Amino acid sequence: MAVLKLSADDVLARNIIGGAFLHEQGQSVCRGYVSGFSVEGDCWTLAVRDVEYLNKMVGEWCPDSDQDEYGGRLSMHASFEEDTVDGILCLSGYGMEIYVAPMCANPWQEIDWPELDGYGGGPMEGSLSKRDKKKRRKQKR
Repeated sequence: MAVLKLSADDVLARNIIGGAFLHEQGQSVCRGYVSGFSVEGDCWTLAVRDVEYLNKMVGEWCPDSDQDEYGGRLSMHASFEEDTVDGILCLSGYGMEIYVAPMCANPWQEIDWPELDGYGGGPMEGSLSKRDKKKRRKQKR
């Protein structure tokens, strides 16, 4: 995987509004859509909508109305990167990672999402086991 380091201005220039995101912080995993990205002084903010969290007990995505933005400070543990193969951006801050996919018709089934805590990675198609997802990823290469 080739990774390109980005600045906050690079992320702004990519116009990620409307793109799907997958977020991990600690053991919490959420997904949804980006509704805005801004930088003011030393702070960056990613506004989000239609957020769902992964209920690991039942393995299902459930609505989450509590979360409407993520953010951090550029001077503290902020990192912006782009996977040059898949086009997925990774916005990370203190203890969290947010993956933003390139625009597509069905991001949950078309994108090869990274592996996160409780989610085995790859496209989100039904209830594939972790082993099946890894097998599918190997076949793509």
